[in-house]
Amino acid sequence: MDPSRSVPVGERDGSGIVGTLIMTQLGEHRTRIEIKVSQPAGADMPAHVHLGQCNGDVTPQPKYPLANVQDGRSVTEIPVAVPELETIAHVVNIHKSNEELNVVVACSQLSWSHAIIPTGPDAVGSAVPGASGAMHSMHGSSPAPGGAASPAPSQP
Repeated sequence: MDPSRSVPVGERDGSGIVGTLIMTQLGEHRTRIEIKVSQPAGADMPAHVHLGQCNGDVTPQPKYPLANVQDGRSVTEIPVAVPELETIAHVVNIHKSNEELNVVVACSQLSWSHAIIPTGPDAVGSAVPGASGAMHSMHGSSPAPGGAASPAPSQP
């Protein structure tokens, strides 16, 4: 496996925020997530890894917080291997601001289209220990033209 994989970041609700997310395997259980997007000047946009799908349901509680996107860029190391991010349905949501976390302005689908989508309180990889694994629709968001906010990465 190539140690790095690039996936598109797709806009939500006409935000105009698009770009690329690069996952780099750093070790057995470490991955660097690098986000590069177009962004309004001065914007400070929170980003998180969630369980779910860009064009479907997403757990509201983040699984991994990421560094806020500032000046169009964010780099964070998280304690998980790339294969887990790809085989269990994970997305990165970029939010409008710290004050408007409910507004998702861009999304990147990290997993393959056939990824396992966990559900129920005992879901594999639940967002928070003891929290429900139930999925919730992303309110206030719509897919990009063509039906998906961010297409699944192509397999090698």
